[in-house]
Amino acid sequence: ILIIGTTGCGKTTVAVELAKILSLNHFELDAFHWKPNWQTNSKEEFRSNIERVIYNDKWVIDGNYRSFRDVLWPRASNLIWLDYPLRIIILRLIKRSIRRIVFKETLWNGNISNFRREFLGRNSILYDSLNTYWFRKRDYEDALNSKKYLHINVIKLDSPKETKIWLENLKSFWYEGDKH
Repeated sequence: ILIIGTTGCGKTTVAVELAKILSLNHFELDAFHWKPNWQTNSKEEFRSNIERVIYNDKWVIDGNYRSFRDVLWPRASNLIWLDYPLRIIILRLIKRSIRRIVFKETLWNGNISNFRREFLGRNSILYDSLNTYWFRKRDYEDALNSKKYLHINVIKLDSPKETKIWLENLKSFWYEGDKH
């Protein structure tokens, strides 16, 4: 199961919950990308990390790394697209960024974010989300409409409320199924 969506939409939160419900391993692509001290893995290391986990039968992976779509998407049977309005994403991103800064949350491989990384400049999380929102929407639509990915069952969720209801329904269905 792949979970995609614009930076800040809540991919990891949904992926963690989904993996818990389905008792699957969860992997976050950002953890494969970032080394300690905000250094990045080479493309070869990144690809190797992805390949190591996707050849297991069952997993939940979240992330937007288009350059590794050729490895990930062919192995996915399901794709959850969190396609929320930009205003919701930006509000969530601001709240998340402030929380990360104030509480000095440890992110991938021991990294801790700061105000500059979250809010300032072309490398900031906020800039990335604003700059890629419309591109990603078009890119995902184009990719999902191609014959290349017809094998993927796509679930497009348009709001956090819709996602919450979907997860609750899945949980109740899944756990009811375990009783029989």
